[in-house]
Amino acid sequence: TLIERTGRRTIAKKLARRTYLLCKRYQLTALAIDLLELLRHFSVLDGDQKAYAQYSNDLQSQLQTLQDTIKIQSIDHEIRIALSKHLIPELPFRLRLVHILTDIHMIASRHRDNFTIRTTAYRLQYMCFQLEGDFQKSLRACKQAREFITSQPTFYSKARMGEFILYEFENQLLLRDFNKGMACIPLCEEYLSRGSNVWFKFKEYQYLFAMQTERFELAKNILHEVRTHERYQSQLTHLKERWDIYTLYADYTSLLSDPQPLATSIKITKKKYKEIVHQFPTYSKDKRGYNISILVLNILVSLENRNYDAIIEQMESLSTYRTRYLRDTGVNQTAILFKMLRIMVKEDFDVASIRHRTKKLEQQFQLSKRSNFEITEGLQVLPAEWVWSRILAILQKNTTIRQKKL
Repeated sequence: TLIERTGRRTIAKKLARRTYLLCKRYQLTALAIDLLELLRHFSVLDGDQKAYAQYSNDLQSQLQTLQDTIKIQSIDHEIRIALSKHLIPELPFRLRLVHILTDIHMIASRHRDNFTIRTTAYRLQYMCFQLEGDFQKSLRACKQAREFITSQPTFYSKARMGEFILYEFENQLLLRDFNKGMACIPLCEEYLSRGSNVWFKFKEYQYLFAMQTERFELAKNILHEVRTHERYQSQLTHLKERWDIYTLYADYTSLLSDPQPLATSIKITKKKYKEIVHQFPTYSKDKRGYNISILVLNILVSLENRNYDAIIEQMESLSTYRTRYLRDTGVNQTAILFKMLRIMVKEDFDVASIRHRTKKLEQQFQLSKRSNFEITEGLQVLPAEWVWSRILAILQKNTTIRQKKL
């Protein structure tokens, strides 16, 4: 531009053509458009009709690419905003996923070699399929993204590859596929920079993966690795609060095999519960999934302590959170667990009556789909079916103790 303004049009035109070819090669669409407008201007001044037609066609092509890039990125931003505003995406939004996937496919099919559009399309497919509860399709999109990134040496990025490996691991977490999930872990360690924010996110998924597959000792080791890392104290407050909750769960599961009575070895009291909940102002009103986890853990510990009055109080809080924050139908397994907990209280903790009343609900555990936000947003640190099995075991043990006393 400076050369052209000094009157050296021949040199400026030559440099513009060379720079335009570089912009095409590196897919710098906005810059390519500016250069094509300049080259069209030069062709008008030269009276070159053929060059003008060629630059005009190229300009239309680049404008279409820019328009599609803006559109697919807007869809990406729209989904991210929707997920950040609500613990569970609202039903009207979820009903639009089919149309969103159609738009994504149409845009991506027009730009098979555009790195930004294709990687954004794969990211959107991963998110949309996950929101639909189809984790296998989400997993397939992640693998296709990795194949595409590998085939693009000009744009290959270790960080971008790590992003989709982490998405793949997240799907293995949701599927609870232990063997395939374990195979993703060394890849995440290789591609994600240790101590980075995304590395801490990976460790959170790894912890949840261990808990969801009932590898409690592994979860405890991950917890120790994170909390002793030099960058742990610099994490955001609400992220450290999550790890505080994960610590409580790790303490609980590690004490299940402790020879001491659990009631005397674990210290999660009503006061402690209130202190922890009070430390959650960083979460917005509809992002309180981790408060649900605290309530569920308190119910478990109160049962271990045979403190039934405390459980009734916890159930009232649980009902409040469920009504206020989890009114949608997207919390399938968690909703079933809530129903069974209410039955437990109504049946006055009588294990035989509870088993009879919840028999059909237990079958629904097998039929219901797990949603991604039930696990990744903290509703289920431990699997809902594991929690219920543990509750029944505690109730049975308490009944046996009571009968012996009689």
